[in-house]
Amino acid sequence: MKKIFASVLIAMLSTSIAIGITNAPVDLEAKTEKQLRKLHKKRVKKLMKQGKNLVTSGKGTWVNIWNYPKDTKAFMARLKRYKIDTIYLQVNRSNTDIFKHRKAVDQILKDAHREDIKVIGWSYCFLKDIKADADKFIYPALYQSPEGEMLDGMAADIEENTNEWAVKSYTEKIKKALPENYPLIAITFSPKIKSRYPWKYIAHNWDVIMPMTYWHGLKNRKKITVYNFVAESIKQIRELSGKEDVNIHLITDGDRTTSEEVAISLRAAKDMNVNAGISVYPEHLTSDEMFNEIKAY
Repeated sequence: MKKIFASVLIAMLSTSIAIGITNAPVDLEAKTEKQLRKLHKKRVKKLMKQGKNLVTSGKGTWVNIWNYPKDTKAFMARLKRYKIDTIYLQVNRSNTDIFKHRKAVDQILKDAHREDIKVIGWSYCFLKDIKADADKFIYPALYQSPEGEMLDGMAADIEENTNEWAVKSYTEKIKKALPENYPLIAITFSPKIKSRYPWKYIAHNWDVIMPMTYWHGLKNRKKITVYNFVAESIKQIRELSGKEDVNIHLITDGDRTTSEEVAISLRAAKDMNVNAGISVYPEHLTSDEMFNEIKAY
């Protein structure tokens, strides 16, 4: 597949690296350097105003690349009904194009922003080709749709290669390319699942940690099991990171769980003073009863 090197983006960045873009939209190529600089300044101003940790505040739900909504208006109506203010939308994986479904992303951005719902993109990175994975974070972060819409942030799902050197190299490439105030959001394991993880590095170099507190695999689980799993996950992140005030956003479990368990997990989040929002994964498996618990949070 033909790769288009969007040289006009270089003027936006404080670096000399060019970003390789697959399936770049025509409107982006047509932008003048002056327009891109103006867009860049506007984006930085917005991020500085809202604060790095606030981008994930509120209540969200997660959409992966295999389950995009077929009817975006009905999808937005469901989210509004349950007071969901953020969509965490997977835009790529290491083995896909930079946008797996670019036209669908454009439509979701348009419809979500019309309803005052944030859209934060996320990338599942293998960290085997670190430069390519960094580009798959950077390009969506700076992307503008043909109608002028942008993602409200980007998150990295760091599950495959968790070697600290790889994570550090990936982080540095992203930081070098994006505005200084761009919020970096890391999707991580629960330390109850994976304690050997670069917790300290991520806590001190990323702005928000989003642990996947998924308990559906626990055997013979009871209510107290769910509560303890979530509460201890949060407690251990603070201990392992060496940063008591680390910004934590709880991703609760909507896969093969119950609405009662979701309510318990949210109670644990509140008791543990989770400070950067809550969300449920995945949207397509989340029942209305579960969303009611999110709404009541």
